[in-house]
Amino acid sequence: MVKRGAWLLVIYTVVGFLICAHYSRRCGETDRQGTPSEVTIEKVRLNPYALSVSIRGLKIKDPDAETLLAWDEVYVNLQLSSFFGHAWVFDESPS
Repeated sequence: MVKRGAWLLVIYTVVGFLICAHYSRRCGETDRQGTPSEVTIEKVRLNPYALSVSIRGLKIKDPDAETLLAWDEVYVNLQLSSFFGHAWVFDESPS
């Protein structure tokens, strides 16, 4: 039973830190769902233990190739207490 739990923890860690980060960056740039805007992302970092995501170098261009929105870094941290209440609670800054 302990070995199974340890393997689940290893799989959760690898999937959360490596696979999801790579996949979310690729989806953010390619899956535009019919919008003509170009999206570029330099780096995505996920922390499945802290329930946080950091997106660096996010740029969204309009159809004329002009920069519409750009951020050096976007950081979102979903608080664990959100799962036990009715409202989602986000942390304001990285710790």
